[in-house]
Amino acid sequence: MRTVLDQIWAIKFCLFLFHAFVYWGTVVLMELFCPLRDMIFFSQYFVVYFFLLLGIYAFRGFNSILTRDFHDTVVSVTAGALFGCLAVIPFLILFYSPRITKWQMILLAAGTILSVSFYRLLVSRFFSRVTPVKTVFIIGSREKWEPVLLEIKEKLRGRIAVKAFLNPSPEAPRGIIPSPPCSVIIGDPELFREDAVKTWVKETEAAGCRREYLPQIAEDLLHRIPLAAADAYRNYYQMAFEMVRPEPAQRVLDILVAVPGLLLGLLFSLFIVPAILLDSGFPVLFRQRRIGLDGKLFTMHKFRTMSTRKKKEAAFADEDEERITRTGNFLRKFRLDEIPQLWDVLRGVMSIVGPRPEQPEFVDQFNKEIPFYTYRHKLRPGITGWAQINFKYTANTDDTRKKLEYDLFYIKNRTTLLDLQIILKTAETMLGMRGAK
Repeated sequence: MRTVLDQIWAIKFCLFLFHAFVYWGTVVLMELFCPLRDMIFFSQYFVVYFFLLLGIYAFRGFNSILTRDFHDTVVSVTAGALFGCLAVIPFLILFYSPRITKWQMILLAAGTILSVSFYRLLVSRFFSRVTPVKTVFIIGSREKWEPVLLEIKEKLRGRIAVKAFLNPSPEAPRGIIPSPPCSVIIGDPELFREDAVKTWVKETEAAGCRREYLPQIAEDLLHRIPLAAADAYRNYYQMAFEMVRPEPAQRVLDILVAVPGLLLGLLFSLFIVPAILLDSGFPVLFRQRRIGLDGKLFTMHKFRTMSTRKKKEAAFADEDEERITRTGNFLRKFRLDEIPQLWDVLRGVMSIVGPRPEQPEFVDQFNKEIPFYTYRHKLRPGITGWAQINFKYTANTDDTRKKLEYDLFYIKNRTTLLDLQIILKTAETMLGMRGAK
């Protein structure tokens, strides 16, 4: 399994090199037909290159390299390249004349779209040929681990074949020693401690199989922590979550994003506030008590997008979908209703990135029904988050369980770089009008 993951990373790195070759090759060809210019002009190419990469990354163009749908890749790469071209314009204005022309920009963007799409086509044709199917044995029950393995198999485009699940009370499959490439994946550590199972695993390792652990594979490939894996490796994950604390670097990032965001939000507010008043009257702001860092209550602010609800009980947003106003529907598509939360970020009760804050009534319910749910409050709640960009809106307990798996991954693996990734992909979500309900 690890070998296939390493191959995927190698494919993405080769894409980076291939795109760099095409991009700078296009630059050289363009400069051959132009007089030699100074380094200040030439540095504009570096700025454009950076923003094109940023745009493709934000629109998940690199993530779609191994997807089955070639059309999705072309759309993602095209949208990312266009976004990069638009985002770089304010920075190019800082350069004195001469500047890169629109035709040069079009050529660079076209080269990017064609190179990444062509590379994706090659990978689609040859990945299955050069990557053998790996035989996999799972130490654990089928009922518990098969759903996770099916997702992993889909992510790897079918390049694994699950040979057997060793059930909770097995006799080790004596005499069955698979031939490489193969892996023995430990799903249930308690089962692995049985002497017969441990002996068989050592025999497979001696024959060339790899011993791997399902939680690490799920984190690396699915980018979430399945609750079944967290429960099976409870001691490890509890220790990891208990050590999580808000970091000063995240607070610095919050301020750097929130201050200019509020200034820009004030300009949008000149249009949003009158629109809300004309559409549905007062109040303009919606206030609601939510659970924040360390389980403490705070008041969250948003632009009001619904008519006033008569009942006071907590409810999922989709239960009151008929109350969404016309202006509110527009604001939600672009997430403009969340602009006032930047003030909550500045006053330190929220972050730009983190698990979304939940209503106290739901928190009490989920704490009882969903294991590990309390660890969502180890960090400040966020305006956006890893779960928001990777999973749909939750409207029931089962969806909340799956969403928690993404939150737990973020809590365990949070870095400033991951926060920046989430911010970029949130911008793609907003531009794609996939706002929250």
